[in-house]
Amino acid sequence: MMNQLGSSQRQCDLFLGQSEALTSLLLGIVCGGLVAGITWLWRGTPVIGVTIGGSVLVSIFLAGVIGVTIPTLLYATHEHSKIAAGPVVHAVTYVTTLLVYLTAAWWILGN
Repeated sequence: MMNQLGSSQRQCDLFLGQSEALTSLLLGIVCGGLVAGITWLWRGTPVIGVTIGGSVLVSIFLAGVIGVTIPTLLYATHEHSKIAAGPVVHAVTYVTTLLVYLTAAWWILGN
């Protein structure tokens, strides 16, 4: 009975992870597309718009995935996930977003 209970919990976690990833991807597409379009119109070059819009898309997607993954891992290891998840998720998300923005700018605009 215990094995079945653990299996159903993993299936639920997997479904929530997939659902959050899809939601984050759709949100990233919409926000990244809007930012790319506005930047393209404002600056007049599609390369800058695609760079900034693409990095917004990737950052929002990764933030959603990180926001589900870290609390799930903390819960699985029986840590105090309600206390630790917020600051840890924010710190990892901020660092990841900064790395995505700077890497995209360096890789696309630097060449």
